[in-house]
Amino acid sequence: MNKKAIITSALPYANGEIHLGHVASTYLPADVTTRFLKLNGVEAYYVCASDDYGTPILLQSEKEGKTPAEYVSHWNKRDYEDFTAFNIEFDFFYKTSSPENIAFVQDVFQKLNDAGHIYEKEIIQFYCNNDKKFLPDRYVKGTCPDCKADDQYSDLCESCGRVPEEIINPKCSICGQPPTKEKTKHYFFKLKNFGDLLFKWLDEHEHLQKDVKKYVQNWIKSGLIDWDITRDISWGVP
Repeated sequence: MNKKAIITSALPYANGEIHLGHVASTYLPADVTTRFLKLNGVEAYYVCASDDYGTPILLQSEKEGKTPAEYVSHWNKRDYEDFTAFNIEFDFFYKTSSPENIAFVQDVFQKLNDAGHIYEKEIIQFYCNNDKKFLPDRYVKGTCPDCKADDQYSDLCESCGRVPEEIINPKCSICGQPPTKEKTKHYFFKLKNFGDLLFKWLDEHEHLQKDVKKYVQNWIKSGLIDWDITRDISWGVP
């Protein structure tokens, strides 16, 4: 029986052009690996897709007067054309907003929920009374509490690279008004339930890079935090 392999790489975010750094560090190595395996008789497939969800896409599509679907469709096509120009050969290139992926994610969610790994919890979120919407992630800008850099997004400080716990002087990214805080219900994945299992798996696989393994195991030892898998936005897997 022939060996089989599936190769993939980080999904390009459907929010801008592919640059040489992306190609050299991510897609070219995967393409070369796939070609090498095929030449050696391995039934190999290189699969990838555009990453179509997230608040940056919503913000930019609103600025350009497009629907999120129209916006990501443009970048999905453009990314594929750019990869083709570099002779990067995918066996399958698709998009995360496809009906098939939505159905798959919903199926995974339902199975996790049925197994007791999902729960619902009421949390506090920023809310813009002017735009009448909750403000997750990049919908909020302010001052980083760590390095004090201004005009930073609430989900990542581009100055120091940290994820702020609580942004200082928050403002809505759309209208610039200070948001209020309102209650909303989110689904959470019980990630901490899998800490022991993940630690054991890492311990048993000696081929893994030692420094990376140690880093992840120390992270697990410090205690995994349950993962908020809900966003109060209209663009995503329903």
